[in-house]
Amino acid sequence: EDRADGPVLVADWSWAARHLDQAAIADLAGRWFDALTRIAALTEARPERVLTTSDVALSGLEQPAIDALAARMPLADILPLSPLQQGFLFHDSYDDESAAYIVQMVFQLDGPLDPGRLRAAMRALLARHPNLAARFELIGERMVQLIPRRPDLPWLTHSLTGPDPERDAERDAILTADRNTRFDLKNEPPIRATLIRENTNKHKIAITTHHIAIDGWSNPIMLQELMALYDDPQAFDGKPAPRYRDYLAKIMEAGEATSIAAWRDHLAGLDAPTRIAPESDSIPRPELCHRIVAAGDWQRLAAAAQAVGVTPNTLAQQAWAMVLSHLTGQTDVTFGTIVSGRPPEVAGIE
Repeated sequence: EDRADGPVLVADWSWAARHLDQAAIADLAGRWFDALTRIAALTEARPERVLTTSDVALSGLEQPAIDALAARMPLADILPLSPLQQGFLFHDSYDDESAAYIVQMVFQLDGPLDPGRLRAAMRALLARHPNLAARFELIGERMVQLIPRRPDLPWLTHSLTGPDPERDAERDAILTADRNTRFDLKNEPPIRATLIRENTNKHKIAITTHHIAIDGWSNPIMLQELMALYDDPQAFDGKPAPRYRDYLAKIMEAGEATSIAAWRDHLAGLDAPTRIAPESDSIPRPELCHRIVAAGDWQRLAAAAQAVGVTPNTLAQQAWAMVLSHLTGQTDVTFGTIVSGRPPEVAGIE
């Protein structure tokens, strides 16, 4: 019962009076309360919650593996990886030099700034979304992510002190080094922050993440919540964030075997993979190529799409398929496109 001094456990006992008297029930109740008292004493002696197989059922791990992982750090949860996350972890393990899939966002902050308050806001953000601070581990053939009980992130600060021309070069060097520094996904969170103080009223902050933890859809939400928490540390009190584990549970309902069967059926009859680059022993480095479509061409493309009832993106993909077919000499080609992968059935998925 909720009382003025807090919640109180109350037990009402009823019994068959023809078979048991009140003294027997009082003895039974006393034994029950004594057992509860001893359980409470054990939990006080070990306040850290101990994960069991039922707590982390999604991961499929047995208790010895859970205990070994929990010995590394206090854990709130152990989760499986989404299929896309599995791909990211494979690439990170296969290529231990590339800084691919690292996203750096740099923002200029004008006006007075309280660095301590900003760092506290970032920690509060991670407390709302602890999967942003996950560690990633391969246990046998299982890929799991460890959700820390006290999530935090590396927080670096720099103050530029030289003359203006040198400051620009120094700032650019700091940001370049950060952008090219890999994450140790097993031992550190896939997010870090670098705050650069240029003067009292001008700062830059780089929030750098690995794509295994966050995508383009989520970035604006993360930044909005960070600014809200900087303005008001209690902004989200009583408003818990949707749990990432609920999303994983939903996409796991179909089962891996069902997914593999669906892809095998979809790709049946495909003679060969679509390769446009020659085989090489060296690891390819990602590059970007920018081209601007002329306004008139874009308008004609949009009009053509509207005329046949599709989106301009559909025509862009069709053009890419034709280019791939020309380059490879194949009539069946495969390529990927990014989708959000957010099932609408999950509460709070947006």
